[in-house]
Amino acid sequence: MGHPYDEKVQRFLQNLSYVPEDVAVIGLILGSLGSASALLGNILIIMTFLTDRHLRQRQNVFVVSAAIMEIILTFLKDAIALGVYGVGRWQFGVTMMYVYRVIFICKNTFSIGHVVALTIYRYVLIVYPNVYRILSKTAVIVITLIVVISFPICTSVIRLPHNLFFNTKAMYCLSEEGLGIYNGTLIKEAVRSETTPAFFYISVNAIILIVCNMHIYLYIKTSSNRVAVNNRSHNVDQTTTGPTSHGALCRRNTRREAKFMKIMTIVFGTFVISYYLMPLFMIIDKDWKLSHWVYLPLVMMNWFSSSVNWIIFSISHSGFRNAARKMLRCPAKMNVREINCFQRSQTSDSC
Repeated sequence: MGHPYDEKVQRFLQNLSYVPEDVAVIGLILGSLGSASALLGNILIIMTFLTDRHLRQRQNVFVVSAAIMEIILTFLKDAIALGVYGVGRWQFGVTMMYVYRVIFICKNTFSIGHVVALTIYRYVLIVYPNVYRILSKTAVIVITLIVVISFPICTSVIRLPHNLFFNTKAMYCLSEEGLGIYNGTLIKEAVRSETTPAFFYISVNAIILIVCNMHIYLYIKTSSNRVAVNNRSHNVDQTTTGPTSHGALCRRNTRREAKFMKIMTIVFGTFVISYYLMPLFMIIDKDWKLSHWVYLPLVMMNWFSSSVNWIIFSISHSGFRNAARKMLRCPAKMNVREINCFQRSQTSDSC
């Protein structure tokens, strides 16, 4: 350490160094459940991809890549975090703080990058199918995966500060400056130089998700209206009661739009809860006055993101969902009205 801590700083760090026993017990239980769910769920995603040949499509590489990264980083990051909850403090040494910080940043950034990449590919597939033929080439997919994987590693290593301290409230390693300690003294207004870039990065990706999904929704709605107009212009027999009738077609399009909106809400809501709240609270609570109990739900929301991602993939992707049901020997309810991105001949994805 560059400067000796005064008495006020020592009391401050003491409060951040130890996890209260009741918080540690709850964190250990919930964290173990989240880690187990993440491992089992992502293994299931990989197994369905390997066993069902219909899922071996180029855009699904991002789903499988995300599952593989989640499994690896769950073992690395969650094992350390569970150890902290088990003992009630950090006990792995200074070097491991730097390793843990890199793993933590990579884990979140990998997840965000894969979700955004998959969303962009689906967006291009639906709205710009000609461009998708270019993006779906092997070379382009490989380059995209390299960027998605290398970007978090490079940024986490480049932005690695000195004098790290493990904050048991956020379960994250922060520098002295990030805690508001300058020259061994605690200042009143800590500058979140580490949190602000992360918050900005998450915001940019959230905007990309909103724009892509809203454009997909508008495209679906416009396409549905166009089909309805064409149906009326061809003088459909009014006595028809089958699926080609105008009324049935409108109901089917409405259900399709509603289903997509539901999926979009789930995906974006999970994204906000998993990645937005913690950095937001870290910016607001500059003096770290909020208790461990306030931060525990935020930590768990981020922790369970690995457990939720594979569920979202299954919800939004009928192929993975049906393959998983088949593997688990669950009765599948086949719904021919599910969204299949208007390109069923090219992909089994649902929007």
